[in-house]
Formats: sequence, C-alpha cells, structure tokens
Amino acid sequence: MAEKRNTHQKRMILDTLCEMKNHPTANMVYERLQEMGSHISKSTVYRNLSEAAEDGIILKLAITDSDVRYDGNTKPHYHIRCRRCNGVYDSKIPYQDYIDELSRKEDGETISCHMIEFNGICRECKERMEDN
Repeated sequence: MAEKRNTHQKRMILDTLCEMKNHPTANMVYERLQEMGSHISKSTVYRNLSEAAEDGIILKLAITDSDVRYDGNTKPHYHIRCRRCNGVYDSKIPYQDYIDELSRKEDGETISCHMIEFNGICRECKERMEDN
C-alpha cells in the first residue's frame, strides 16, 4: 500500500478545520480557505477530509438531518446541534465511558464507542433571542 503524503495542502486543510470550532462541512472549510486566499480546489478539500477521517486523524460526523461535518477533536465527546442556526458544537457534558462498558457486555456485539447528539439552542442564538 502506498504511503499517504502529508502535503502542504493537506496540512492547511486540517489546520483550517481545527481553527473552525463549528464542526464545519467540507464546503465550509473550502470557503474559509478561499477567504484566506488559498487556491486549493474543492475536490482536494473533500478528498483530504475524507481520507483524514478514514485514517482517524479527524472525526466524520453524520449529524441528523445535516450535511456531513468534520471535527478536529478525536477524543470521545458529545455534540449539540442548534435548532436555530443549525450549528454543531462540543457539549460540555462529560463522555460517559460506562456506556461503552455496558455495551461491551452484549452477546455477539463489538462496541468501541458511542455518539450522542443533543439538540437545543446554542449560547449565541439564546443571547440574540434574549436581546430582542
């Protein structure tokens, strides 16, 4: 198998993803790179994010009723999706390791982790609502 290269473009894409705290879609990363003056193609962004997710460098989030989003934080944690702005953010609720342990006791299944998506209103939208 050919070794994957760690190109300058790949590094730029992953750095941009990690700087964006809103768990962006590939298109959002592409648009941010364009704003920064980069000439990286959209297909390169999509390909590099997909490969990085397959390699476990980043997380690929299949958020309910949303485009695929990416997360630079690979440590187990939960997410909240805002009903108003559709943003996705890290939840401050601690990851519950015991759920993984309980799941591992099921016959015939191999559970390595779990994901929970909370739905609500983010802090920024809530503040805007209170200001009106």
